Amino acid sequence: MALHSPQLVWHVLRQHNCFAVRRGDTRFSREKFNLRNEDTYKSSGLVRKSAVDLQLAPATTGPTDHVVVSIKTKKSLYRPSKNNASFTLKKGFRKGARALKKSVEQVRPDLVGDALSRYSRLRRSMLPKKTIVKKRRSKNTTAATAATPSK
Repeated sequence: MALHSPQLVWHVLRQHNCFAVRRGDTRFSREKFNLRNEDTYKSSGLVRKSAVDLQLAPATTGPTDHVVVSIKTKKSLYRPSKNNASFTLKKGFRKGARALKKSVEQVRPDLVGDALSRYSRLRRSMLPKKTIVKKRRSKNTTAATAATPSK
């Protein structure tokens, strides 16, 4: 199999792939290893030799608070089933962010900010939703306040 440059592969795939989504004038992409979900060469996970992906860990027995980090390796570049190494961040937010920053800096230093923003959005989505309970006034309290004379 002949090896092609990532730029050539991008020019072939940029207009015609199954991951491209159009919303008005903006183009998005749903592919794996695309942190920003943009349809650009820089953020594309299909054509880049090294890439990073963040996902929530699968919840088997209830809600989970773990994030799975997958890194595309150069070792098995043309074998998609074997070309990514993944690990799980089980620590708190700050320790997990520090570990994520160190691992992303080794692979793609230009994606550190994007990876941290995706990590914070995933962690924020795992927090329980705050519900606002509206207090209703009962008829008894309004009648009681009207009946008592003020001094």
